[in-house]
Amino acid sequence: MDAGRGITVCYMVWTTNTEGRRTEARMVEDYFEACKRLVHVEENMKRNWQFAQEYTRIIKDYVSKGYA
Repeated sequence: MDAGRGITVCYMVWTTNTEGRRTEARMVEDYFEACKRLVHVEENMKRNWQFAQEYTRIIKDYVSKGYA
């Protein structure tokens, strides 16, 4: 989905089986859901500094590899 600025906004959705294990991943293009997920991540980062550090490290790794 184009967020109005020439940017495609996607997020990952996982399907789980009856044991609660992840079985399938797919990308979903939904600007508003992606924004809600971002707000949730930001709230988690404010509450948990270790989560914030690890999340930041992973995102920097993605950027350095050219994924983002």
